[in-house]
Amino acid sequence: MLDNKFVLMERTDNVEFTTDVAKNAVVLTCKKMSGQFYSDHFYYRELGIFVARGDLEVDLNTIKIQIGLGFATQTMPDGRILPLISS
Repeated sequence: MLDNKFVLMERTDNVEFTTDVAKNAVVLTCKKMSGQFYSDHFYYRELGIFVARGDLEVDLNTIKIQIGLGFATQTMPDGRILPLISS
């Protein structure tokens, strides 16, 4: 596949900002994003006799994206205590 493009449409509804107390983290969730995937030159061959070629367009209507950031501290070998952020 050549000339691939992925376009993500932004929605402002169904966005949640929550906390995960057990992991000392904040979580950002967007439940209904949509997107489109394009491939201008699609080529697929199966068993050497079946061939498909052309372009490809895929609509994705419900994409859930969730990002979490956890906060803690870490002790370095020299004894310094530094912040630790994990995702």
